[in-house]
Amino acid sequence: MEGLKETETILGKEWIILIDNRKESRIINLKQDKRLNWRKQHLKLDQLKGLNYNQVYEIEKGKFKENPEAKKEFYHIEVDEQFDEQMETEGKDNRNIKSNRDENNEQQYQQLTKEEIEKLKQEGAISKQQLVQKIVESNVQMEMRTANLRHDSFAYFLYQVDAQPGSRILMFDNTKGLAVGGVAQRLNGQGQIHLAHNPNFDSAQKKNQTLYLTALNPSQQVLQSVQVIPSSDLSLVSEKYSHLVVCGSFDALEIVQMCNDLLEVGGNLVMYSPHTENLIPVYNYLVQSKEYIYIQMTDSFMRQYQILKERTHPMVEISSFSGYVLRAVKVEKQ
Repeated sequence: MEGLKETETILGKEWIILIDNRKESRIINLKQDKRLNWRKQHLKLDQLKGLNYNQVYEIEKGKFKENPEAKKEFYHIEVDEQFDEQMETEGKDNRNIKSNRDENNEQQYQQLTKEEIEKLKQEGAISKQQLVQKIVESNVQMEMRTANLRHDSFAYFLYQVDAQPGSRILMFDNTKGLAVGGVAQRLNGQGQIHLAHNPNFDSAQKKNQTLYLTALNPSQQVLQSVQVIPSSDLSLVSEKYSHLVVCGSFDALEIVQMCNDLLEVGGNLVMYSPHTENLIPVYNYLVQSKEYIYIQMTDSFMRQYQILKERTHPMVEISSFSGYVLRAVKVEKQ
């Protein structure tokens, strides 16, 4: 139930909004409406008088029962169980409660101002691709992200990767191990993944690269198939890769130019990026190189439908943005 203030109670003569777990809502005038038929429930509304706004209630036998635990899920509140070191020594619980609205408030995390970005555009000293990379690097919250991967676009990305048993894959992944975890699961230990990282990374940053992979609690066989290596060591690699896979906000063109000779003929090149500016230079490079065929850059769109009796229609609140996937197959140069 939504209200103006969290401390207010329902008086029984005002307008209120009821919201259910499917995000469907009803506006009700308690002064006039005494009963409500919702789904299969027949509710007496006079029992709402005296209850608190902004709480989550379960309905048991037609009665409203407050459920504090469900409130966390309903309002998408995350509880960070990490203790602040100083507070821990004082014996205090310093849990940080934050709403998912914070993740969508880009301005407070972006160190570059709008004026500075416009100035960089006008000066023309850097390319669009470099500008995007600079904006990404200036976002202090970027380490919390998984490249804005929706579940449907992630599935499409893995489909394009087409990892098969015996594949030897070179990956660049800054989605905290989400992409490498998905690919490793499909290999199921029957192949090899080299996850390249910045040679200047410290141990904590290296660990962060496989965070979601380890969270999947994979078998030892799957874990052993993934080897984290500094990108500076790629020049020492003798055996070529069957796949070159990039997921996230990288300088994609630089990676392709650096790793082109490491990809075998018939090898699969797949890149995911939230920005077209990152992939367009790669697309042009692949076309001009005459070493790749089936060069495609696509985005995906999935529309969810609400299926109810006489009320079938697309969901109103869905994200149309899915990022972009570039795929190509390497051939012998003509």
